[in-house]
Amino acid sequence: MGLSEVPVKAGRGLLDPGQGLLPGRYVESLPRNLSPLLRHPVMAALQSARQLSLEVRGKGRSFALSFRQAGVAGTASPAGKGAYRVQLGHRGQSLECRLRVAGGGKRVVLYLEDGPFRQITFVAP
Repeated sequence: MGLSEVPVKAGRGLLDPGQGLLPGRYVESLPRNLSPLLRHPVMAALQSARQLSLEVRGKGRSFALSFRQAGVAGTASPAGKGAYRVQLGHRGQSLECRLRVAGGGKRVVLYLEDGPFRQITFVAP
């Protein structure tokens, strides 16, 4: 179950790709857009945690990501304008997914895989 290589077009509200992902803390924006009973171990860990927060550290072209409530961590690297390729891990299992920055850097959407009900949105507090 890979992700398609659909380019994300820069437009109004998207972060300037020259600025990149902003380090800091983002909190989950409810309600969640996840289908029930996700089976992949990383997805299930994220789904079972309550009120996730996303910690972003680093600068330039590589970022460390952490979802402490779920015990999930990973890395993000640029994959186009306002988009990032993400590798997440949990208890020896890994998941490749995508992240998109929107709202001038105030909103981050994590796409766990292609398809409906596979996204988690985070906002800067």
